[in-house]
Amino acid sequence: MKNILILITLLFFTINSYSQEYTLLEINSEWNYGNNAKIAKVNGVKHVVAMLENQKPSFKQKIKSVPTVILYKDNHAIAQWDGGLSMKLELKEEDILAAIERNKKPTRAPSN
Repeated sequence: MKNILILITLLFFTINSYSQEYTLLEINSEWNYGNNAKIAKVNGVKHVVAMLENQKPSFKQKIKSVPTVILYKDNHAIAQWDGGLSMKLELKEEDILAAIERNKKPTRAPSN
């Protein structure tokens, strides 16, 4: 349990320190741990796992099903995927990259 709390603390420290870094936070429950999310590895995106039971009540209320995966950038959640009724989640590289692409700010076209 201590390790998970340390991991969560490091996650938020890392997010604050490296604002251009993406982090996938996987939230699961001890009773559903056998149904870990299957998450593709994406270059430049960290993957952190945390147990719902070890989170603050205010955070627990936001999680409607497990596993839940949240993509963070600049200390802000930019995408979320939930396991739903099946309590299983498969997240492909294309899904993660599409969420990152949707979040990119459009660049201005050069003026003539």
